[in-house]
Amino acid sequence: MIDRTLDAWEATAPQGIAALGGRDALSPRCEMTCIGPVPRLPQAEWERLSDEYETRRRYGEARYGKE
Repeated sequence: MIDRTLDAWEATAPQGIAALGGRDALSPRCEMTCIGPVPRLPQAEWERLSDEYETRRRYGEARYGKE
């Protein structure tokens, strides 16, 4: 579950995750919940990741949930 969730984060916002230091740097910033790891990020970082995902989704680059 942990690896699958981190894979999904990388797939939906690869540039943002890279800017945070990659999945290895993201993992310790996560809190484990019953649904898997949830990143604990400041608003600006959440917004940047969300904007990247929405841009990729809008232009058909994001494939999360379609493979």
